[in-house]
Amino acid sequence: MSEVRKIKEAIYADAFESIRALVPPLVQTVDDNNPKHEKSTNTNIVAALSNVSSILFYALNQAAYKVLELRRQQADGETHWQPTTPNPLEKVPVNWCGFYLFYNNNWKVLELGPFQGKIACVRIKVGRGVCGTAVKSEQTQVVPDVHAVPGHIACDDTSQS
Repeated sequence: MSEVRKIKEAIYADAFESIRALVPPLVQTVDDNNPKHEKSTNTNIVAALSNVSSILFYALNQAAYKVLELRRQQADGETHWQPTTPNPLEKVPVNWCGFYLFYNNNWKVLELGPFQGKIACVRIKVGRGVCGTAVKSEQTQVVPDVHAVPGHIACDDTSQS
């Protein structure tokens, strides 16, 4: 297994365990005091997604920094590496990690949910831009350079993918 893969797998495994520990499952419960016996969740989904976006934001950047450092060290002929202090926050490799949600049964517009990082678009129409296209096509969009995508929505001009 490559060193890069080992680094990423270890960091992502830690992130997954943190998410499992911090975010309780969305358990459906029945309130006996509710005359209709409707099911409700006992977890605040926005709070849960806030924690998830924070964990992922830091994990993705930690992985990126460690991989960049490993590549720098390998280019210098060194085989062992130690993590260095990361660059200032405005230069992080992953500058945004978060969620867009549907609100009020409006399935035509994505609305900004919990996130970490730079500014983001508040609303995105389904089918527009990379995120809206992903929703409409129900497929992950892998985009090396969003500025080359027709209809790209420039919420932040420093975003690259």
